[in-house]
Amino acid sequence: MTPVRHQSIAAFLDATASSSVTPAGGSSLAIAAAMGAALCEMACIHLERAQPSDDSVRSWSEPAGEFAERREQLLDLAEADAEVVDDLFGGTPSESPVKDRRLITVPLSIGEICVDLLQIGGELVTSSRELVMTDAICGLWLIHGAGSGARTVAAANRELLEDEGKRERIGESIERLERETDAALHRLRGSTTR
Repeated sequence: MTPVRHQSIAAFLDATASSSVTPAGGSSLAIAAAMGAALCEMACIHLERAQPSDDSVRSWSEPAGEFAERREQLLDLAEADAEVVDDLFGGTPSESPVKDRRLITVPLSIGEICVDLLQIGGELVTSSRELVMTDAICGLWLIHGAGSGARTVAAANRELLEDEGKRERIGESIERLERETDAALHRLRGSTTR
């Protein structure tokens, strides 16, 4: 399979809608969040270019860099998800799904990055350029949806674990991500209604 980051959007969608086991939900969630990060990064770039170049105004280059970094991490996670799904379900599995931590660590990592992106986006949506803000908000909704989906995948996969203690710890991580997402979303909603 062509690495996820080197596929066109059409090729990725065609592969997702095929009889192949990959790409699957985790890869799709990571790509959706990466698209959201790209929209937010683009908004930062436009905001940076539109403002005067004196030291008294907010620079958007740092948040643009943070969105770019997380976008790359998400592309890596899309690839990691495709690898684990292919390893476990694409042929003769070499290991039991119950023993492969990646079924949980990959979606949890996607969820963590989505929380980071929502927190970074909080200041972005308060910008005065309405058209750019609309793109950023669309990006943040993509990120929010991907984070919710990632928590759902992690919750479903944790049920494969035999160790009750591990299931509890994973459940606590999922609940923490949900609380952090809710808090970030509450801040974002407050920012967009001002």
